[in-house]
Amino acid sequence: MSECYGRVVSDELASSWVAQAGPNASVQGANTVVAFDFDGTLTVRDTVWPFISLLVPKRKVLKVFASDLARNLRAVVTRDRDFLKLNVLAKSLEGISVEKANNIAEKYAVHVLQYWMRSDTCARLRWHQKAGHTVVIVSASFESYLGPVAHRIGVEHVLASRLEVQAVSDGGQCFSGKLFGENCRGVEKIQRFREWSSAQPGSVFRYAYGDSAGDQELLNASGEAIWVKHESLHPAP
Repeated sequence: MSECYGRVVSDELASSWVAQAGPNASVQGANTVVAFDFDGTLTVRDTVWPFISLLVPKRKVLKVFASDLARNLRAVVTRDRDFLKLNVLAKSLEGISVEKANNIAEKYAVHVLQYWMRSDTCARLRWHQKAGHTVVIVSASFESYLGPVAHRIGVEHVLASRLEVQAVSDGGQCFSGKLFGENCRGVEKIQRFREWSSAQPGSVFRYAYGDSAGDQELLNASGEAIWVKHESLHPAP
């Protein structure tokens, strides 16, 4: 783990979040809404690729990348994350059982909480919960595992990138190889958030935490934006 992130959260602290927040943590002061990005904001690292690697072998991802090599290389050079998530990562998951993915996601969520959470921003999240604020995670990471992560830390609301599913002959479901909707970053983050907040009467978007350019629109819309640097937290410019 990079030293600039500070220590990870202990197993005991991770397991005590829900108990400390309390079952009614979002009831008092429910008008105050707080949005957290996930990767790099609540965690010390990216969490998408490790999840993908648990579902499909690396060689399959490389094969998908090579199948549209020119456009994928261009996307790497231009840092077009939206294109890469759709054209490489989502496509690599085509045919994977949703049931299998959900089972892996539950175990993966435990791993993320035990080893990859930041202590500083997680302490802030717990502070907001104890203050009765409504916390929502808004992330480009996949909803498949963010849902289980959020549940374990007492966060009810998750807005994230979603994988499209389709029915299979045995009555189950598998991933289609496409995203359901857009990649949840940049403008899409604030659009998804506004759709969600429109169903929260009387809510006030007070705080937002983020660490990358993909969070900028969300931070700009909040009353108080906190830019999460590797070393510490700062008011956003």
